[in-house]
Order: sequence, then structure tokens, then C-alpha cells
Amino acid sequence: MRSLGLKFRTPDGWFAMNQNQLDFLSRVGTELFVGDDATKQAAAEVAQSKILLSFSKYELGAPVTFNPITAILLEDIRLFPGVKTGDVYLRNAGMLMSADSAAAVSEEITEVENFDGLFEMKVVRDKVHQTYYATVRDGYAIGIIETHGFSENYADFPPLGDYIVLE
Repeated sequence: MRSLGLKFRTPDGWFAMNQNQLDFLSRVGTELFVGDDATKQAAAEVAQSKILLSFSKYELGAPVTFNPITAILLEDIRLFPGVKTGDVYLRNAGMLMSADSAAAVSEEITEVENFDGLFEMKVVRDKVHQTYYATVRDGYAIGIIETHGFSENYADFPPLGDYIVLE
């Protein structure tokens, strides 16, 4: 797919999710994030986001301790003109996540080498390690979430350049 200067694909040996799986992942992810928090519920209702692609190291349902997953999302942020860059987007997301006592959000947001305008932030939520990446293009935030599991298994993930190109 090509959109907003973005090209992406499922890495060799990984398994892409179909539309039903993406819809389920979106619904469950939103429910987990929102919980009973009225502020997060309001934020989720305002957010206009869509999962464009998600893939996992193993097929969904495989008998493994943890299945590393990457999700690539697109969020319409045209109503939020103050969000001009990926680092601002991640800071806002981090503030929302920090309101949850189960989430430990890294204070450090860094620009990713060789990916102009792409920023990253580490998060540990309920002992699950994640890396969040974001960039902003033409009023849309493009987010990438890598869910590593119960440790920082970064080696389980292909390099970003294997599945995404920002032009």
C-alpha cells in the first residue's frame, strides 16, 4: 500500500492479519486502553484511527508463550493543529498512557536514524514491552506499535526498513 509517502509490507516469514482479525484487534485494543476511564473514553471517541496493517511472528493462535505483533495505524489529526510532528504525537499519547498506573512510559523520545521525521518511545504496560513509532504527514499521524512481550525482545522484530519506507 502507498499513502502519504508511506510504503509498507509484511516481512518475509511473518503472518499478516485479515480484516476480521484487524477489526477484532482494534476493538480489543481500544477496550483495553480505555477501560472505565471517562477521559480515555472521550479521547477514543474523538480519535479517527484505523489499523492499516498488522502482522505477527507466528500465526494467531499458535501455541507460543508470546507472539510478537506489529500494527501500523493511521489517525486523522486534522482537528489537532498543534500536533505537527511524531514526537509531539508520542508525547500526547504518553500523557494519556501515563494516566494509567499500569503503564510505565519512557520520558525519552528519540528520532529514528535513517527515517527522517520518525520518532520512537518505549512503553511497558502490565509488564508487556512495546515500542511506539510515529510521524505526521498532511494532517495524519502514522503510528507503528511493536509489541515485544514480557521482555525487551527487540531481536524478534525485523528492522523497520524491512517493512516500511517513508518517502
